[in-house]
Amino acid sequence: MLDAGSGSGYGAAYLSREGALQVTAVEFDDSAVLFSRAHFPISNLQYHQGNISQIGSTLPHSAFDLIYTSNVVERIQDVAGFLRGTVLCLKAGGTLVFAVPPIVSQERLDDDLRNPHHINHWLPHQWRDTPHS
Repeated sequence: MLDAGSGSGYGAAYLSREGALQVTAVEFDDSAVLFSRAHFPISNLQYHQGNISQIGSTLPHSAFDLIYTSNVVERIQDVAGFLRGTVLCLKAGGTLVFAVPPIVSQERLDDDLRNPHHINHWLPHQWRDTPHS
C-alpha cells in the first residue's frame, strides 16, 4: 500500500503494524521523512521524499492495492493530476481512500478558509466529481 503525504509517519507505521504486507510512504517535506525514518523504523515500511501530485510519473504503475491519504489533498494544486496518478499506480481493482476536511456547513467552510495551507475548500460533491481519467 501507499501512504501519500505521510507527514510524520505515524499513520504509515500504524498501517504497517496492523497487517499491510508492504507500505510505501511518500512525503514532500525532507525533515518529516527523516523524522519518520528515525521514529518508525519498521521492516515492511519504506519512506521516500516526493511530491504526491506527481505520483503517476514517479512511482511504479499498477503497484498498489491501496492508496491512502489523509488531510493532504486539500493542500495540493493539481487534484485531478493526483487522482490520475493514483489510477495509474493502483492495481486493477485497487482502492483509493482519501480524507479531506468535511465542509458541510458555512461554519466548517469558515474554519477551513482560515487555514493558510488549504487551497481547496471543496464541498463533498466537488471531491466526488473531480475528473480523474
